[in-house]
Amino acid sequence: MPGSSFTLAASPGTGKTTLMLQILESLAKQGYKVGYISGEENIMQVAYTCQRINVKNVMVRNETSIKEIKKVMQEFDLIIIDSFQCLTGDDNMSSVEREKFILKELLPEAKATECVVGFIMHMTKDGKNMKGSTLIGHSVDANLTLDIDEEGDDGTRVLGMQKNRFGSLNQVSLYMGSSGYDFDAKIEVYSGENKAAPKKDRKAADMEKIMNLGQEFSMEQVMPIANGDYCRAQYLLRNLLSSNKLTKSGRGNAAMFQVII
Repeated sequence: MPGSSFTLAASPGTGKTTLMLQILESLAKQGYKVGYISGEENIMQVAYTCQRINVKNVMVRNETSIKEIKKVMQEFDLIIIDSFQCLTGDDNMSSVEREKFILKELLPEAKATECVVGFIMHMTKDGKNMKGSTLIGHSVDANLTLDIDEEGDDGTRVLGMQKNRFGSLNQVSLYMGSSGYDFDAKIEVYSGENKAAPKKDRKAADMEKIMNLGQEFSMEQVMPIANGDYCRAQYLLRNLLSSNKLTKSGRGNAAMFQVII
């Protein structure tokens, strides 16, 4: 929504910068003026990430001054600030006073200019909570989290919505590789109204279906069980191979899998 604000909290290395840059790139291609304001990585570091994930239309700037960021908001439709913790206030401010100052300055400016503002947030050392006081989460319109799916494939991430003033709460599975997120991959959405079975139970059920395919089968036969998701099919097969329930012969799409009796 124009003028709205949100946070995205995740542990280091989860892929939050990649996710935000790809979303900005998609919006830029639709004609929106978007920007990535980095107070941590320099321009060259962000540019390297952009090159790796094929982001070409996002403007990038190094800035931590609230005054300068407010000037940027006059001309932009959406900006991402990486990170909230790097923004500066007066030297004699406490951490809570600085939070209040940042929110008091930027959130009304977002509404006045209809510029969406996204804050990338640090996590506490235990990785369970967003760093800072509860004031930040209560002040913005939406709070998002990005986590590594421990029961999914190596590149699986879970984007969760903990607060959303403009819509429902849910979780979305995303898949990230060396060139960024694959938004064309089949995803699963679990809403509060229609909860799916626990991941552990779904995984066990899918592996049992694979084992019932017969004495020998191919990847093509496994794909329907994984709902057409190649990454999911590979993940399930790796688990069966590592637990010595299957053997594999051949490589690539020609590989065949045999059940160990």
